[in-house]
Amino acid sequence: PRLARIRDVIFVRPNFRMGVLGYLAAKALTNSTYPHTSGNYGLLDAVEALRWVKNNIVHFAGDPKAITVLGHRAGATMLTAIAASHKVEDLFAQAWLSSGSAIFPGIPLVESEQQSQDQYIHKLNCNERDDACLRRLDVEELIDNVPESWMKVEHDLPRVDENVEQKHQWLVQDGVIIKEHLSEVWKRGNLSVKVVIGTTAHADATKALYEEKPEWTEEEVKAKIANSMLGNNITDLFKRYNATWSGLASMISDIRTICPLLNLARQIPSTPFYVVTEPRGNLHVADVNFDVDAILEHYTPKTSEQRRYFAAIQQIFYRFVSLGKFDQHPSDASNNKILLIGQDALTHPDYPNCDLWIANDYVPRYARID
Repeated sequence: PRLARIRDVIFVRPNFRMGVLGYLAAKALTNSTYPHTSGNYGLLDAVEALRWVKNNIVHFAGDPKAITVLGHRAGATMLTAIAASHKVEDLFAQAWLSSGSAIFPGIPLVESEQQSQDQYIHKLNCNERDDACLRRLDVEELIDNVPESWMKVEHDLPRVDENVEQKHQWLVQDGVIIKEHLSEVWKRGNLSVKVVIGTTAHADATKALYEEKPEWTEEEVKAKIANSMLGNNITDLFKRYNATWSGLASMISDIRTICPLLNLARQIPSTPFYVVTEPRGNLHVADVNFDVDAILEHYTPKTSEQRRYFAAIQQIFYRFVSLGKFDQHPSDASNNKILLIGQDALTHPDYPNCDLWIANDYVPRYARID
């Protein structure tokens, strides 16, 4: 309520189906519906929610021509797909996408359906032609049988045995919302909405990783890297990263989230990119939620440094909401510049180390998939 009042905005939070209830591609479901397709039900839920907001926000003193969508993590991934879809029509004017995935479906629907049958549906004792079998199952059984590999999100260094080709993709090329690989849409410059993409400097720093070692000594950090897919293949690695907990968190976040998203942003014309660098909490890093927590005031700043950071990111976000403008200094704005947001917001020509991971084919190869 306080933010709505002082920022003169209306907040709407939609609900939508998730997991297998929202994204299961299955031949039995495809054959039983028209048009013949399956999957991406969660995207359709979000589209209908946006349509409702578009049609009704005027009754709450809102402007249907000035709708901004804010997506975080999987929500940002969903909105990236929706923004590139013909289904978006004029449902919103602009999107702020925080810490989404940079990897989108690149295989035909029939392959997604076969993967679902082989890895999941057969465990339910349903065949690929029997949609009634799937519909008879209760929710608990559907959820309990989801393969563990489908739920796993990589927040660590690339593993030696990591098979990127076998990672499950929840989004599918359903022919309705997603008709082709999204990169083809971006190449044509067909996005009808303004987009901001960003994340935090330690988006993949998890508590589980932090607690893996009591102290994370220099030797332990180097040993972890040596035992990963990186091994000793990357020369001069420790000239770029400190052999500390925060250095390890930066390395993982660069490979899994930051550099893939920067690579994505540069495929979409005139798309600004930001990285939050201000740390917080016991982990002493800029965790994955710190941008959205500050924007929506889900966290109370504890120090003068954090208060300055809150003021900086809120000014940038709500200026984008009200005016559709992202750059603070238009004379210094450039499509290729990155905004680093800490206690102040400073533009930089590039993000350090992304060139390393892209040149060595770690990015976007090992990017996180939601």
